[in-house]
Parts: sequence; C-alpha cells; structure tokens
Amino acid sequence: MIYHDMINNLQVLVAHMPEQRQRIFRLSKEEGLTIEDIAQQLNLSHRTVENHLYRAVLFLKEKLGPRSVPVLLFYFLHIG
Repeated sequence: MIYHDMINNLQVLVAHMPEQRQRIFRLSKEEGLTIEDIAQQLNLSHRTVENHLYRAVLFLKEKLGPRSVPVLLFYFLHIG
C-alpha cells in the first residue's frame, strides 16, 4: 500500500513537469536510457538533457521535502 502511494505521488509530481522535462525524466529513470541515448533520440544536446534531469530531480526534492532522498532512491531502484 505504501509502495503504491509513493509511486502514485511521484507519478503525479512528474506529470506536473513541463512536457519535455517529463519525457526526458521518464526516458532516463523509467526506460533506463543514458543521457547520450536520450540526446540522440530527441535530437537535443547532451547539456540540455543533463539540465532537464537536474531540474526534474530538484523539482521532486522541493515537492517531497525532507523525505525526498529515501523516496527518490526507492523510486529509482524499483521502477521499471
């Protein structure tokens, strides 16, 4: 139950990101693509993909507050 609540909460937060950031985040964290793979697939620079990923994680940390690190680690290790 707690697992599903955490995943649902993260999915809702991800859905509130700008479309491109959301897509890059999902390709990286859910699909397991590298920054280079994402950059090639979306025809973006390496730096642009890095920037979107950085901002996505920062957004999630801000929204999740003090519990962000364990929740994000759990999500990144168990998604997919």
